[in-house]
Amino acid sequence: MYKNLTSPISFSLLMFVSLPIVSTLIFESKSAAWAQSTPTIQDQKSQADNLLKRAKQNLGVSQNLEAFKDYQKALNIYQQLGDLQGKAESLNGMSTAYYNQDALERGLPVYFEDFGFTEGENYFNQALAIAKKIGNQKLEAESLTGLGRAVDRLSDSAKAIKYYDQALAISKKIGDRQSEGRILNYLGVAHRSRAYFQKVLDYHQQALAVSKNIGDRQLEASALKELCDLYHNYDSNYIDKPSLSKMEMQQQSLTYCQKSLDIFSQIKDIPTSIQILRFISSSYKDLISKEQVIKYYQKTLLIAQQTNNRYLQKHTFESIGDIYDELGQYQKALDFYQQALKFESPVLQPAIGNQNYGLYSLYKSIGRCYSNLKQYALSIDYYTRSLDIAKFYDKNNKDNVKSVAFTKNYLLYSLGEAYYAQGKYQQAIDNYQESLSIYKSERDLEMQGTILWALGSSYGALANYQQAIASFQESISIFKKLNLPSDLAILLSNLGNSYFAIEQYQKAIDAFRESLLLKKQLGDRKGELELLTNIDDAIKALEKQKTKP
Repeated sequence: MYKNLTSPISFSLLMFVSLPIVSTLIFESKSAAWAQSTPTIQDQKSQADNLLKRAKQNLGVSQNLEAFKDYQKALNIYQQLGDLQGKAESLNGMSTAYYNQDALERGLPVYFEDFGFTEGENYFNQALAIAKKIGNQKLEAESLTGLGRAVDRLSDSAKAIKYYDQALAISKKIGDRQSEGRILNYLGVAHRSRAYFQKVLDYHQQALAVSKNIGDRQLEASALKELCDLYHNYDSNYIDKPSLSKMEMQQQSLTYCQKSLDIFSQIKDIPTSIQILRFISSSYKDLISKEQVIKYYQKTLLIAQQTNNRYLQKHTFESIGDIYDELGQYQKALDFYQQALKFESPVLQPAIGNQNYGLYSLYKSIGRCYSNLKQYALSIDYYTRSLDIAKFYDKNNKDNVKSVAFTKNYLLYSLGEAYYAQGKYQQAIDNYQESLSIYKSERDLEMQGTILWALGSSYGALANYQQAIASFQESISIFKKLNLPSDLAILLSNLGNSYFAIEQYQKAIDAFRESLLLKKQLGDRKGELELLTNIDDAIKALEKQKTKP
């Protein structure tokens, strides 16, 4: 807002001057005040130009929201001034910021509300019409490039390629090498749906060559990033199959990603750096050590802390926890999970979206760590908290939407395991049975067999051998169908022990012998010796039983 007019000349002062002079003085005073508070057309033009310049700088480092807002402000001023070129550049810029953010994170944040793919295409079309009207070929090429991105995002790659080809021809004609490089990159992306690996590769390599020729680091990093993505998707149905093996393709992809990351970090493009760090950390666990994965996550965490990005901090703490969990370093995993937990609200939301999923997932992970650390009371506490959220979700999910995996079955099974470890066998049985009923409805045979096995062990611990035998027999039937000999061998041994406990020695011998046969096939010498001892004990017990009066 502009400043108010200066204060009116006091009445007492006006009494000392004649009426005509007073009139003149008042008129001149108002005129001077308006001159100070109302910007000239040149001032407005300068303000809009500065906004445009700042927006382009932000666009170059993926600060897309900031760029979008500045383009929007500039557009309003250019429209008031009737500045067609400024208007067209702003329209192009707003839409470009929108599509850049879409490429960075699918599912755009709310600050782009009232603006979507249709609006983006319309804005590019408006800019194109203006560019042709004023004869600005650079602007025309930019608008055509934008239209290509718009229709490509709507899955019309053939139409996108036509727009890109037109834009490329203009850029080459006017010698705009920076635009030429960007368009070559976009052409590579658009051609991926046509399944010709070499053609896509050529476009991105041409873009890379242009970037190095003109010294454009941002363009170079973008080309390397696209090459990383191309090699990563090794299993695409390319018509001309790459000659490299799957592992070689992945190694090449990782190399391009790392080079891209180095440049994006150097030019302070934080959002894209984070995107690549997270991509490497999650996609290349088989190519780099878990310790190296942790280092990438720690770089992400540092950026998240510097930018006060709470969501990213929480996600990264949890991801590092997952890696330490995989490494069997449960106390370290627990420390990172607890850090992540600080970013979650303990207040449950009745809505059916993702609001409660982070808390649910962390409680489950913490419960698992405590279980692995044999701190079963704490494990049960956190598993129960996670289970309560899953139950809360079911209760409030009136429409039965299954978009978020608040599953109770695994938690119930895990609780059963923790109670079993504490020697609380009846509580273990209660949780196992509830879990089993869910797994039966989902037709997960392996988990059904596993839970029946656990039930058999729990019943056996309570000396309820008939129930144990029934559970073991059901489990054996399932594992035979699944052809899992190692599990079968253990189950048959357990079954034999249960029969032995109720003095049905012949059935015990039969079960032990069947288990022994599997142990021999598996080459488990230690297991064989143990079973031979069991069989010998059962035979002696049977003979003694027969001699009883």
